[in-house]
Amino acid sequence: MIVTNASTNSAIELSLEDFFLLQDLIENRSGIHLERSLWDSLRSNVSIRIAQRNFTGFKTNIIPEIIQKKIGSRLKRVLKIWSAGCSTGEEPYSIAMTLLELKELLMDFKLEILATDVSTKALKKAKDGIYGKNSFRNTERRYLEKYFTLSGGNYHLHEEVKNMVNFSLLNLVNDPFPIEDMRGHDIILCKNVIIYFRPDSARKVLHNLYQCLAEKGYLFTGAAESLFHLSHAFQLQEKENVFYYIKEKHPAESGERVDRKHLGKILLTTPLPKIPPPSPKPISRECTKTDPVREEDPISASLRHIGGGEYEKAKEILNLILNDNTNYTEASVLLSYVYICLGKLEDALSICHDLLEDDPLSVEGHLLSGLIYKDKEETDKALMEFKKASYLQPNLALAHYYLGELYLANGNKVNAAKEYKNALTVFTHGMGQEKNVLNSVYSKTELRQILYICQQNLKPLAKG
Repeated sequence: MIVTNASTNSAIELSLEDFFLLQDLIENRSGIHLERSLWDSLRSNVSIRIAQRNFTGFKTNIIPEIIQKKIGSRLKRVLKIWSAGCSTGEEPYSIAMTLLELKELLMDFKLEILATDVSTKALKKAKDGIYGKNSFRNTERRYLEKYFTLSGGNYHLHEEVKNMVNFSLLNLVNDPFPIEDMRGHDIILCKNVIIYFRPDSARKVLHNLYQCLAEKGYLFTGAAESLFHLSHAFQLQEKENVFYYIKEKHPAESGERVDRKHLGKILLTTPLPKIPPPSPKPISRECTKTDPVREEDPISASLRHIGGGEYEKAKEILNLILNDNTNYTEASVLLSYVYICLGKLEDALSICHDLLEDDPLSVEGHLLSGLIYKDKEETDKALMEFKKASYLQPNLALAHYYLGELYLANGNKVNAAKEYKNALTVFTHGMGQEKNVLNSVYSKTELRQILYICQQNLKPLAKG
């Protein structure tokens, strides 16, 4: 079960793996090496710090925020939550118990909890609502006493909770997908599901989830999952080391088209060097959004559209740049990235081949090639390209991160741990702000998420 609520009066659970991660982080930041004998002291101090920071959960942050928004804007008083890939029901039932704990706040609301999975066997077990003790390792005892009956060594969920959840068989890659029947969800939890799909299928699933979310709705994925170059339709948010996505309406949805006259004016008034400056200053998506349009150069304009998930607009601008000056390397790099996001891998690979033919030492060319081969599931080629990128630029956190991902997927735990640690070292000494044009398409929040994923994936590898 996922319902947890660590008491501020007791120390949190700190595993040996957690200790080693904190030990490395503290040593990297301060040069202080904590001995194993200080494990209990560190656990106590971390607990106090958590209490001081008032870390709160799903129940006290997200749901009240949605409720207040609906009341304030006079929207329908319906709270819709979907557990996509619910397995044997622990997640949706935990949601149901959470809502029961908030019954006074939700008194005037209709509650709808949908739980879907592709496995009929898992759904049958979920509907039965009978669980062994292993399902409750992280569950407060008061939840067990309040919502379950212990019988025959198993915990039987009360009908009050079971009746709150509607279970249904659903394959997330079904075509056609029943979007019209699934619209308007305030929260979708799709944890540790996207990671198992091929990139083309993952993009289709994410598109469907986007359509099924209400405006400003929340999407939660697994702790070690990201949507990098799979979808920019959602806006990544972070709250107290919890990463989640929000559905935001993009200008592209209004049917807005690129103003060619304006683009032409930009291209005529902005000198385009044949090669980018030796040390280009990264342009973060977060700051380009507020730049006045009249001051935008073509690259900034394309980055703004990439940041908003408007890949076709970005593609049009970048192609205009390349038509004006075919040697403009920065535009080629970004155009290849756009094609990756659009799932047009062969077009992206063609650009990378041209980049590497002109400059075999192009870090961006090798990194992008690695991303393409990773999506094509050509693992050996992807590993080779990421290795080349990391050799050419040792402080390239993205290359180390993707190497760690590939090694982990292949079961090579030793090399995976090594690359995750390399990525963490780079991040802790500068948040991965390498002199690389691809950093321009990653927001600071996305870079922090990569750091968090490295930490999460390294935990079970620490002993190795």
